[in-house]
Amino acid sequence: MSQEQFEQAADFIDAAVAARARALKRRRARMGLTQSDLSKALGVALTTVGHWEIGQRRIPEMAVRLIDCLQRENRKREVREPRRG
Repeated sequence: MSQEQFEQAADFIDAAVAARARALKRRRARMGLTQSDLSKALGVALTTVGHWEIGQRRIPEMAVRLIDCLQRENRKREVREPRRG
């Protein structure tokens, strides 16, 4: 692999990590959770969630699956308990 190919691959990975980080932050906000709430629900440190959201750390696949479950449960709760206001 040439240096240019390596740099292109690294740029692609960086962009993917950044996109996933932004998506996590949006999903968390839509669920009405703080970083602290999410960290407790996942059993990880608060700083870990912060690092995921700024793209400093890769989000493990298991965490993504757990977040999917939390989001599904949140939707079910919204259907059962419509928001007032």
